[in-house]
Amino acid sequence: MLDAHPLDVIEDILQSDKVEADRLSQNELSLKIKGEWSQHRCVVEWYEESSYLMVACELSVTLLPDMDDAALAELMMKVNPLLIMGHFECQRELSIVVLRHVVSLRGAMGIVPEQLADVIENMISIADHYYPAFEMVAHHRATAEVAYQIASFEVVGRA
Repeated sequence: MLDAHPLDVIEDILQSDKVEADRLSQNELSLKIKGEWSQHRCVVEWYEESSYLMVACELSVTLLPDMDDAALAELMMKVNPLLIMGHFECQRELSIVVLRHVVSLRGAMGIVPEQLADVIENMISIADHYYPAFEMVAHHRATAEVAYQIASFEVVGRA
């Protein structure tokens, strides 16, 4: 049994200028987090019966009706195996790309706030890193291969 509700802990640790939180229900929290390229909307849901915490971060990439779905699928097939957590998926009916991750808290004697903060921070970091690649493919600016190569390029330092 957890000593605190996971969403209460997340609300407490994410109080900052970069995060806007809205509690949608007892077990659902909506976050707007300023990223490097855009603002990300994340939904965090707590599934008490199975002790799962699901985090889904929506990339602010609009999937155009005429975009190449095969190119998007190819990009996800290249990127997903590289992720240390979560996976990208396309929700075509909503015209969005989502980064989704599930954390099991079953058997945990308590919640470590830093652990939950790390999950959210890592999700935003991953979303920021791959945002340009999805944007390029969604708006016909690059093939999946070119977008993947650009996203895989490691930049050291800042100008």
